[in-house]
Amino acid sequence: GFRYLSFNNRRRPMNDCAFRQAVAALIDKEFVTRTILQNVAYPIYTYIPEGNAAWYYEDTPKIGYGLSRVGRTNLAITNPETAGYTWEGDAKPQWDASNLQVVPGGRLIMPDGTPVPDLTIIAPSPGYDPLRSTFAIWIESWLNEIGIPVTAELAGFNVLVPRIFTEQNFDMYILGWSLGVFPSFLSDFFSEALSVLDGNNAGGYINPVFEELSVQMLTCETEEACLEVANQIQTLLATELPYVVLFDTGIIEAYRSASIEFPYTTQLSGLQFTWESGFQQ
Repeated sequence: GFRYLSFNNRRRPMNDCAFRQAVAALIDKEFVTRTILQNVAYPIYTYIPEGNAAWYYEDTPKIGYGLSRVGRTNLAITNPETAGYTWEGDAKPQWDASNLQVVPGGRLIMPDGTPVPDLTIIAPSPGYDPLRSTFAIWIESWLNEIGIPVTAELAGFNVLVPRIFTEQNFDMYILGWSLGVFPSFLSDFFSEALSVLDGNNAGGYINPVFEELSVQMLTCETEEACLEVANQIQTLLATELPYVVLFDTGIIEAYRSASIEFPYTTQLSGLQFTWESGFQQ
C-alpha cells in the first residue's frame, strides 16, 4: 500500500501539473521518514510499490528524489516560473546559503495574475495517525516558504472521509490505500467514471491518455502486453502527479514456530493475507 497526498483537480492551482510538480519537489520524504519519524516509515515514489516486483517499473520518474533542500527549493521555484507563475511584488523566494534556509518572498501568483488562494491540506489527526499528520505539518511549512499559503487541518478519520469522497470539498488531502498485486487498482483510483461523488477518484483527475491506457490494462491478454501498459501508466502518473505518493510502513508479524510452520514467510502485505493466496493450515 501507500499513503499519499491528493489534489482537487477541479480547483486552481491544483489542476495545474506545474503546481503539483512543485509541491512534489518540496516534499522531502527521506527527511520526514528518517529524521523526524526515526525510520518508522519509509519513503516511496511509485504508484506500484517496489515490493511488487512483477509490476514495479524502476524507470518511473521520481520528482525530487535525491535532491538537497536547496535543490528542492530551486526546482519548486523554476518549475512554476517556467509555467508563467510569478510572486507578489516580484519578491521571489531565495535560498540563504549561509543559514541553510529559504528566505520567503511574496505570495505565488498564477499565470492569469490571480494570487494563489488560501489553501488547506486535510489529514488525519495525531490521535488517529501521527505519521500522516506529521507529513501534513511539514508540507504546510515547505509550501508556505515559497509563497503557497497552506494550512494543515487535522481531523478524525470519520470527519475526513465524507468531506473527501462524499462532498469532495477540499484542496488537498492525505490518506492511504491498501493495494492488490495486479495494477488494475490504478484504474480504480483515477478513472473518469469514478470521479463522481463517493467514487474513488475524489480528486477528479481526468486525462484521455490515461483513460485509453486504463482500458488497455483491463483488456490486455498477455503478461508482456500488460507490463508494457503498466509501465506507461506509471510513467504518466508519476509525471502528471494526481497523487504525490509519500510513504509506507513495514509489517512485522510474529508466530510460534513450535506450533506452526509456514512454507514461506515473506509476502506482500504480510502473512495476514496468506489465506488469499490459497494457503491453508
